[in-house]
Amino acid sequence: MQKICGVSIHPRYAGWFALRGVILFRDVLVPELEQKSPPDVVSDDRLRVELLELFNFHWKNWSFRDIVPAEAKYCQELQDYLTAPAAERPKIAAKIRENAKLTAADLIGSEHH
Repeated sequence: MQKICGVSIHPRYAGWFALRGVILFRDVLVPELEQKSPPDVVSDDRLRVELLELFNFHWKNWSFRDIVPAEAKYCQELQDYLTAPAAERPKIAAKIRENAKLTAADLIGSEHH
């Protein structure tokens, strides 16, 4: 049996964001902190199944990221960097740095880049 991993979809950025880490503090409790349910971004059951299939079995093509419309996506340069083999990433990063037109905002980008 193959394990199915869950995936998060952002209300504004769809799948075009990443959760890079979590820090757990075992001895820090905040009982008055209200726990809120996240917005149901993918409310159609057929889309949920499609999302899980795309994320778990076709993640390399990034199609899961566009399961719902996004306000902004990674720019092409960042997509190229993230999909490149690790050995090629320094060369791509150097090319990005050389291009003086790119700013931090450009690297986050939008679908119009």
